Amino acid sequence: MVRRISGVVECRPFPAFWSPNALPKHHLTRMKIFQFSLRGLHALVTGGNQGIGLALATGLARAGADVAVFDISPPSPEFESISTSYGVRTAYRKVDVSSVATLKHAFEDTVQPFCGDGGLDICIAAAGINQVKDFLATEETDFDELLNVNVKGVYFTCQLAAQAMLGSDPDQGETKNTLSNGNGNENKSRSIIVIASTASYVAVRTHNSSVYAMTKSAVRGMVPEIAKELGPRRIRINSVSPGYTLTKMTEGYPDLIKQWQTDTMLGFIGVPEDYVGVSLFLASNASRYVTGQDFLVDGGATKW
Repeated sequence: MVRRISGVVECRPFPAFWSPNALPKHHLTRMKIFQFSLRGLHALVTGGNQGIGLALATGLARAGADVAVFDISPPSPEFESISTSYGVRTAYRKVDVSSVATLKHAFEDTVQPFCGDGGLDICIAAAGINQVKDFLATEETDFDELLNVNVKGVYFTCQLAAQAMLGSDPDQGETKNTLSNGNGNENKSRSIIVIASTASYVAVRTHNSSVYAMTKSAVRGMVPEIAKELGPRRIRINSVSPGYTLTKMTEGYPDLIKQWQTDTMLGFIGVPEDYVGVSLFLASNASRYVTGQDFLVDGGATKW
C-alpha cells in the first residue's frame, strides 16, 4: 500500500484483510475450483422455452444445474433435449406469468417437488413480451398487456422464488457468516436474475415501443430495492440488460439487422448465447459479493 505524507511517498504493507491468508483456506480452494459450478443446484427459468430464456436454461444445465421452465408455449425440441445432453433433470410447466394465482400454483405444484428439501437456488425471470406501436396510438389494453407480463409477472416471480429459497423460515441465513466454516450450505448459491433491456437506458431508433421501454425500466428499477431486503437473507438479485439480439423473430428483417450492426461498437449484434456467460457468473458463487446491479450486454451500443 502506498501513502503520501508531506510530499514523501511511504510504502507500507497491505493490512491483513487484503491478504488471501485472511480468508479460510477451504473457501479459497472452493473459489478456485468450484466457483462457477452449479452442480447439484436447482434452477427455474421463466420464458425458458425459446430465445434468450432457452439459451440461459441450456447454459445452467451445461454448468450442472437441474432446470425447471415456465413458459406459455409448449416445450420445444431444444428444451426437451437438455436433460439427455447434459445429464440433468428438467421440468416444464405451462404458465402465464401475468396471472399471480397461476404462478403460485406452479411454484407449489412444480418448483417445490422438483427442488425437494434442498429448495430453489437460482431463478431467472426471462419471460417478457414486446409490442411495436406509436406512443400516440397506444391503447390501455396494450399498456396493460405489457405491464402485466413484463412488470407484474417479473415482480411476483421474484417474490415467489425468494419464498421458495427461504422455505418455511423467512429469516433463514439472516445472521450467518458465509465464511464461517466448511460445513453445511453456508456458501450455497442463491441468486435471482431478471432480464431488463437496453431500452431502459436509451431510445431504440429503429422502432417505437414506449410501453416496452417503460416496463423494462421498471424491471431494472425494482432490483436495488429487492436486493436491499433480500441481502441479509443471503439472496442476491441482479438484472441483465441485453442489447440488439438476433432471434428467429428478427432474422427475417435484414435491413433492421444491418442498422443494428452499425449501432454497436463491435459491428455485429448479439445472439441469445451471448447472455449466458454473465448469467452463469451471477447465478454462481463467483458473484457472491454482487447484488442490486444491472449488467449491460450490448456490444457498446449505449456508450456511443
